[in-house]
Amino acid sequence: MSAGASPYALLRRALDAGRLDTAEMAARECPHLDLTTALELVMLMQRDGDARYEKAATRWLGRFLADKPEVGLAVAAELAESFAVLKGVMPDVARSRVALLLQQAGLGRASDSVAGG
Repeated sequence: MSAGASPYALLRRALDAGRLDTAEMAARECPHLDLTTALELVMLMQRDGDARYEKAATRWLGRFLADKPEVGLAVAAELAESFAVLKGVMPDVARSRVALLLQQAGLGRASDSVAGG
C-alpha cells in the first residue's frame, strides 16, 4: 500500500485495476463501504473465480435488501438468480440482468459498474 494514500483511494485504484488482493486489503482498512463499492468488490471476486464469491454476493444482497426493502421479494429473487448464473454459460446475460435490476431499484452507479465490468 502507498504511504499517505487513504484506504478509499487505494481501494478505488485497486478496483479500477482489477486487483482483487489489493482491493481486499484496502477494503479492510475502510470503516464503511457503500453498496456500489461493495458490489464492485463482489463482481471482481466473481470475475477472478474466487471461491468466496457466492458467500460475498449473498451478503451483498442481504445488505442491499436491508437498505432498500421496498424492492421486494421478486427483485430479490431475480437478483439472487442472476448472481448465481454469473458463473454459468451466459454470464453477459446475467450481468445485464443484474445491471437492469439495480437501475430499476435506483442504484444507477452500481448498475453502471456492473454493466461496464
